[in-house]
Amino acid sequence: MYCIKNTVKEILSKMKIKFKGSTKVDFDKNAEFWLRSWKKQFVIENLNSPLSEKHKKEQESRAETLREIIFFCKERNLKPYIVLPPVHKELSSRLSDSFMKNYVYDFIETAINDRTIVFDYFNNELFQKDEYFQNSYFMNSTGAKVFTEKILKDLNLI
Repeated sequence: MYCIKNTVKEILSKMKIKFKGSTKVDFDKNAEFWLRSWKKQFVIENLNSPLSEKHKKEQESRAETLREIIFFCKERNLKPYIVLPPVHKELSSRLSDSFMKNYVYDFIETAINDRTIVFDYFNNELFQKDEYFQNSYFMNSTGAKVFTEKILKDLNLI
C-alpha cells in the first residue's frame, strides 16, 4: 500500500492536479502524457501492434490471477464484477479498437467466460462531459457520483 500511495502521489504531483479550484485542464495534453507514460512503463513502442510474446505471457499470468479472484469470490457467495470505468474522450479517442482488443478485451476474454459480469463504460456517451473529469484519465467527484449512481442502477441496487 505504501508503494501504491507514493506512486499515485508522484504521478499527481507531476501532473500538477489541483483538487480544489477551477484550473482548466488541457485534456489533449494530459491524454498524451498518459499514453507516453504507459508506453514507457509497459515497454510498448506501438499501441496498435499485436502483443509481444512477453506481454502475452504476462497477460496470461494476470488472467490466471483474475480467475482465482473470481473463483474465490464465488466460492464465498460473492458476486464479482469487472468494471471498465469511463475515461475522457481525448484519451479514449487515442486508444484504437485494436489496442482495446489486444490489451483489454482479449485479456478479459482469457480471464473469464462470463461476459455478464463485465460492465464496460470506457467510451460511454453518458460520461463524456469535461466537467466530470479532473484529467483525461480520472473522474472528479461530480463525475464519480454520476458514475457510481449508474453502476448501482445497472446492478439493480437502487
